[in-house]
Amino acid sequence: TSSTPSSNSLYVFAPSGSDGLEIVGRVDDFGRNERIQAVRYLENYAYVVTFERTDPVFAINLENLKNPVLEGRLRIPGHSYGVWKDGDRVCVSAFEGGLYLVDAKNPKKPRREKRIPVEGQLWDVVCEGDVAYVAAGTEGLKVVNLQTGETKRFTLENP
Repeated sequence: TSSTPSSNSLYVFAPSGSDGLEIVGRVDDFGRNERIQAVRYLENYAYVVTFERTDPVFAINLENLKNPVLEGRLRIPGHSYGVWKDGDRVCVSAFEGGLYLVDAKNPKKPRREKRIPVEGQLWDVVCEGDVAYVAAGTEGLKVVNLQTGETKRFTLENP
């Protein structure tokens, strides 16, 4: 990925020769005036979150690596830091804005399912089934039940 104050790019690389890489595809000029914060490559898509005031999550179709296509976007309030996809759901951790669940059944039209309030600074997230594991900086690991919103905190002092 590449990021400047005014636009972003996502590059697709392929092996070249015995020890090199070459750019075989790219998507340019998305997330204007935003900064790429995280990218997850899952199945035939790259899910990209950017960081500013209202941060989009972008769905980029990588089925044809030589011609990737920006297919969908959804604005998420707050400063997005982490993104993860599990099945048809995308989880986005917003730094101080909680956890956002996005329905990505149709990557061309992602839609916000719900926001789960989670206190603290949320850096990254991994979702599996109905559970999210959230890296929360000095507050340790937070385990969030995605159905009820119940949150448990784990630190080295509180295993």
